[in-house]
Amino acid sequence: MDLSSILNFFGFSVYAPEIEALLRQCNASCNMKADLKRYDSINSESLGVSFWFWWKGFYQDQIGEPQGTVEPEDSTEVVLREVRFTPQGLAQAKLPFGLSFPASPQSVIEALGRKPFSKTKNVVGNAVWTYYEGEFELIVIFDCEGNSVECFRIISLVRKERQKIELLNSLKDQKPNILPERIPEIEALIEVAPTDSWQLRMKSGDTQISAEAIAASRQVFEDFVAAVCRATKTRNAKSIYGAIKNSTKAFNKLARQHKGFIETMEREEIIEFFNKVVGLTGFQTDPSFDLTEEYRSW
Repeated sequence: MDLSSILNFFGFSVYAPEIEALLRQCNASCNMKADLKRYDSINSESLGVSFWFWWKGFYQDQIGEPQGTVEPEDSTEVVLREVRFTPQGLAQAKLPFGLSFPASPQSVIEALGRKPFSKTKNVVGNAVWTYYEGEFELIVIFDCEGNSVECFRIISLVRKERQKIELLNSLKDQKPNILPERIPEIEALIEVAPTDSWQLRMKSGDTQISAEAIAASRQVFEDFVAAVCRATKTRNAKSIYGAIKNSTKAFNKLARQHKGFIETMEREEIIEFFNKVVGLTGFQTDPSFDLTEEYRSW
């Protein structure tokens, strides 16, 4: 069985003839497609294949335009977003990315041509490898011994995830963009950190802002600027990104200690300051991408 082209059907409506043909090929069926929930699956009766569908509104907002839709825009119509493969009935079947069952750690590495992006364990102790392949995330779940693959999951990445992966993959190529000669300008930006505005708000009667919170924030901003300057001196884009991560987490801690201190206005000012500092280094990012979002709890 050849299922290697199954990724071509991601984003297609459950009502699309292409999906119907795919379900028949895999001995999977659903008589009540209108009853599928906003995140639901159709499973093969004889093969280890399950098709996971997402509400088309989510798909459109976060991934791209769905295809082959037939119901009104506000309907609960779902589109294909994920496929899961388990070994049942799929021995030697051709799967995407050159994968097949039976599969071992070595065969996965050989098929993908590299080691995984990350290695973790799930709640029951199975080893889990993650790869990013273009617009898709591949999750490889091994048995408890870590010798053979129990499941391949292939998921369409949402736009923000794609932006993050593109940024991380580009870090090594950012070095020519970094401009050490701008370090004096970057250092000077601490004078326009948001803390002066917060001081004025506190004096004007904003009881959510305290002198302690302002002093702690000033230290975070100073540490951030210093870290970015060190990274800029060596043209180390990875360390610039690391400074964003560390400073965002520092504000997470500060926000827990000073409840209600960081509201919408303060959040926007922090992000704007981070972006201004990073932008001055020459580090290039998509303007629509929030560098703090993955690590931010405020």
